[in-house]
Amino acid sequence: METVRSQRRVRGFVGGRLVPALPERGHEVVALVREPAGYDAPPGVTVAEADLSKPDTLDGPLADVDAASIATLRL
Repeated sequence: METVRSQRRVRGFVGGRLVPALPERGHEVVALVREPAGYDAPPGVTVAEADLSKPDTLDGPLADVDAASIATLRL
């Protein structure tokens, strides 16, 4: 039996609320995404291409970053 997986974009519950709120409070935000063309960044958010499973892609985007957050929620 063949398994068919649907293709969909997942927007995280926590990150989807956190990312737009931070620039509104004066923080500089860099959103790391695997496919920048598919991410509609909120105002004030810089988008950088990176993949957490490929550490060599993180050096450039995180060079001047003071703090990082992986926003996850499991119910």
